Amino acid sequence: RSAVPGYDYVAHEGELEFGHGEDCAHLPVKLLPKRLGEHSDEFQIVLEDAEGGAIFDPNSDGRGERCVLTVTINNENDEFAHYSLAVRASRWLDGVVNTDSLRLGASTWYKDIVDSVTQV
Repeated sequence: RSAVPGYDYVAHEGELEFGHGEDCAHLPVKLLPKRLGEHSDEFQIVLEDAEGGAIFDPNSDGRGERCVLTVTINNENDEFAHYSLAVRASRWLDGVVNTDSLRLGASTWYKDIVDSVTQV
């Protein structure tokens, strides 16, 4: 299951700089709250284009060209899903169709329609 930027986490792009001799850095990631009945999701943090003599581990996910970290966002409300038929139905639907992707598509579709009508 793929996490959706803006619904599951705040997307960010930028440069991560290491000082001379440093091999560790912190990268803050803002996770957004999961809705009741929503499944756990995953996204990846990819480090690439190393400069200044830095290298990536050739035995890792990125095969020496990049470093890939998979982040799993667990839903802390999973235990409540068993007590409500509506929540179980919502969870089933989220398992069939990623509802965050559906919500993103619907909002994009709506915005596109409004933009096409108002730009006459």
